[in-house]
Amino acid sequence: MCGFAGLYRARKTLEPNQLASRLDAAGDAIRHRGPDDGGQWISPEGNLGLAFRRLAIQDLSNAGHQPMESRCGRFVIAFNGEIYNHLDIRHRLEADNSSCKDWQGHSDTETLIMAISQWGLDRTLSKLDGMFAFALWDRQHASLTLARDPFGEKPLYYVEFEDAVAFASEIKALAPLGVPNDDIDDSALAIFLHHRFIPAPRTIWKHVRKLRAGEHITWSNRAETSPVHRRYWDGEKEAVASYHNPFKGDRADAKDELSKMLHGLTQRRLIADTPLGCFLSGGIDSSLVTALAVKGAAGKVGSYTIRFDDPRYNEADHAKGVADHLGTDHHEVHASAQEAARLVPELASIWDEPSADPSQGP
Repeated sequence: MCGFAGLYRARKTLEPNQLASRLDAAGDAIRHRGPDDGGQWISPEGNLGLAFRRLAIQDLSNAGHQPMESRCGRFVIAFNGEIYNHLDIRHRLEADNSSCKDWQGHSDTETLIMAISQWGLDRTLSKLDGMFAFALWDRQHASLTLARDPFGEKPLYYVEFEDAVAFASEIKALAPLGVPNDDIDDSALAIFLHHRFIPAPRTIWKHVRKLRAGEHITWSNRAETSPVHRRYWDGEKEAVASYHNPFKGDRADAKDELSKMLHGLTQRRLIADTPLGCFLSGGIDSSLVTALAVKGAAGKVGSYTIRFDDPRYNEADHAKGVADHLGTDHHEVHASAQEAARLVPELASIWDEPSADPSQGP
């Protein structure tokens, strides 16, 4: 899962030991996101600090350690997520520039920061297939950029206060960075009660914001203007464009194309240096994904199902039938009503914001 946090001051620096202490505390607040490794990076000028917690999936070696500096020395990145097509991007980079073949490891983080250093931010974002959030420091322009994936799968929150910007993968990591206590945003609460979620850029707190899906924001030491917001991907525009450019084939063509797309998408998600597993409810969607994973994986795929006491909600028997048919390494977790009730008080500390999703207990 991974997670990061950071503090940026445009025209005021922090004493290094104080900044390091705050970064340690912010990293500890999100340790559950990345128990495998942790690191921090502080700019020589003392106006930017990054903390990172790593859940190692690709390249378990120290070559995947973050925050990561680019080979050219211009960029530093803290990255949460996965770039599913990063091997394709590596091949393109190598074709463009032979010096790109000297990789330190095989993590998608290294691919991402190399692409940014070679192609620039906007071109790189246009090439990515993945779920991600990242903080990028550009030493040449003394600028900080926060970016979020097109569908907003990975979270990223920020607060502007006292000529500073604090940011983190979870709201709970903002307080250790010196963010003052905030008040509940009553209008955001009303939106939540009406729609059962709070859309970006608002949060339940008045001054905490979250990046929109497909957005990046840049702050600069050398600019006296407000931060620059840019939507690099707009789902509504993509949907309208697709509507005006419909699929040209017949039903059989559509079935073949869908099969190829699903197989390709699953294959890209099987790139890992750790064991892989699937959530398997026994329904059509999860059964299809598990079948494709079993077909494409090099080793045995694990499958995981929750068994409920109430037969109205229990699908574990269906899931076991699918698992037996596919030959997965199947696991069941029993969830009782008592266990669900015990978890309820913990949900607020897990989510940071109100959640109306009834599946949050399971």
